[in-house]
Amino acid sequence: MDEWAKISNDDLAGYLRYAHPEDVRIAVVEDQGKIIGRCLVLKMTHLEGLWTDQEHRNAGVSSALLKQVVKTAREFANETVIAGAADGDDRMYSLMARLGAERIPCSFFALGIGG
Repeated sequence: MDEWAKISNDDLAGYLRYAHPEDVRIAVVEDQGKIIGRCLVLKMTHLEGLWTDQEHRNAGVSSALLKQVVKTAREFANETVIAGAADGDDRMYSLMARLGAERIPCSFFALGIGG
């Protein structure tokens, strides 16, 4: 795609490292051939809502769930998943760190686009 050669993507490296090229599109706005705005559209699997009953914490429940998550994500043909953690959710931060997840400093938002 011609646009890739025209943009600086240093700030996008954290996302591009885990995305397959066929799952990435770029939207650009140009002014006389110069890109003056850009945004990536990524197709990735997002994990959300990991929960363990308090009476069963530290009993391997999260590990068992994550094994199922990996299997399901692979059914989607994904090699990487994005996982969110609420600000101050030390348990999720700790779990992701133990699993070797890379922290991508950002906030997530839901935007309905119709369908």
